Amino acid sequence: MRVKGIKEVLVKQGIDALIIFSDDPYFFYLVGKTIDDGYVIVTRKGKPAVFVSPLEQFTSKVFSVIKLKEVAFAKFIADRKISVIGVNESLVLYSRIKGIRKHCRIKSVENELEGVFAAKSRAEIKHLSRACTLTDSIFKSILKEFNFKVERELVDFIKIQTIKHGCTPSFDPIVASGAGSAIPHYSGNRKIGRGFLIVDFGVKFKGLCSDVTRTFFVGKPSVKEKEMYNLVLSAQVEAIKALKDGVIAKDIDGIARKALSSQGKHFIHSTGHGLGGVVHEAPNIGPKSNQKLISGMVVTIEPGLYFPGKFGVRIEDDILITGSGTRVLSRFPKGLLCLG
Repeated sequence: MRVKGIKEVLVKQGIDALIIFSDDPYFFYLVGKTIDDGYVIVTRKGKPAVFVSPLEQFTSKVFSVIKLKEVAFAKFIADRKISVIGVNESLVLYSRIKGIRKHCRIKSVENELEGVFAAKSRAEIKHLSRACTLTDSIFKSILKEFNFKVERELVDFIKIQTIKHGCTPSFDPIVASGAGSAIPHYSGNRKIGRGFLIVDFGVKFKGLCSDVTRTFFVGKPSVKEKEMYNLVLSAQVEAIKALKDGVIAKDIDGIARKALSSQGKHFIHSTGHGLGGVVHEAPNIGPKSNQKLISGMVVTIEPGLYFPGKFGVRIEDDILITGSGTRVLSRFPKGLLCLG
């Protein structure tokens, strides 16, 4: 279906072909696997072609497989009389752009490609769901084994559990305690003591990523701390409720910000983002995003409040948008859990 969608983009944009390199997440969506070096070219007519290293074992019924050689690209372009080729511009190295321009003109089709790749296939949804289930399982292990003295011990535990579950990390886990929890992309090794503890990680299962955050409390929270946690939880619940096919991304962001009311100035990032072969992909669910959310998209919803030098709270889930509403793929409990 995506090849068909790409061909429609080519016709609409008046270009002859599209090239996607192997380090672009769209390559995985098209081909169904990752390779270290190569690219795929889709033309208006005929079978798409995957160019791979002679060292790769690669077969396909959908794609022609061509071994990478210096003359392979030039010959392909010349044989098919390709004069204009589309690229996903923000993800193409300048050196590659220069190489392509020796043989044909380039046109960016980055925005048009988002619509082709936004919705996930049935198999991709299955793998995303499995990644979330495994993430839930690791969260359960964290609670069961919780006796970590410093943040890095918990980071290492998550990485080991990820390997034990047959996965790789979606990104380097974030474990932020105390005042460190007020920094969204925190990296450090504080002693874990009384206060909020943000744990943000994901696993990659068969090429698809999860990205889930829970905020725990070490010790006994104050009335104010409980209030801030429940405010974030309420904002997340309201934003998830509003997700549906056809809604505009910035409207979801607005719902989360409205729910945070007078504390809104302490919400310093977007409400969420797309999720798939990489952790952050389209759509961006932010205050300026006019992207339409559609059935088949998987997105995160992750409002947070951050009080510099004091504490932070963030809650994040992975959600599939369906024709009839949503399905939350990450199921680990969200009520405030106290540890220690």
